[in-house]
Amino acid sequence: MFSSKFLLAFGVVVALAAANPMNGPGGPGGPGGPFGGHGGPGGPFADLEKILTEDQKAALKAIFQNDSATKQQIFDGIKAYFEGIGGEAAAKFASLHDKMESMKTEFITKAEEASKNFSEPSKQLIAQIKAIKLNMALTPADERTQVKALFDGAPEDVKTELKSLRAQLFGGFGGHQTTAAPQ
Repeated sequence: MFSSKFLLAFGVVVALAAANPMNGPGGPGGPGGPFGGHGGPGGPFADLEKILTEDQKAALKAIFQNDSATKQQIFDGIKAYFEGIGGEAAAKFASLHDKMESMKTEFITKAEEASKNFSEPSKQLIAQIKAIKLNMALTPADERTQVKALFDGAPEDVKTELKSLRAQLFGGFGGHQTTAAPQ
């Protein structure tokens, strides 16, 4: 099965700055603390997490655990939360948001270059996934369900092309791959 690493990275980086930038592969409050899978040592959220109190982390986690909230509502809630805290936390969040926006742009450029010679069905699937990831009116669960349905319904040759894109983009990153549902 297609690794969640590709779809997570594709989706998160494609929409990271616009969507919920702190919902990692562990989901809200998953591995790495309230920042999903990215809050562990050395992750992009480590500095931000270090300056929050346990109460602040719990309050932030509650924003993520609102299953009925859309990605836009979650992001707006996170932004308002850090603006409410102010000071160093707000500054670090703003800086992190800017970095994620830059990463998103860089990743899109690399993905478009790497997939320019793909078949039309593969390009169409990538465009559909990107549209879902950028749709801020969806809840994170709805997003995962829609992306998984698209991928599960794709022909094997399209899946193979997308797996080759994953290898091109992430081949040097190492790390573990999972067979969990795409994020």
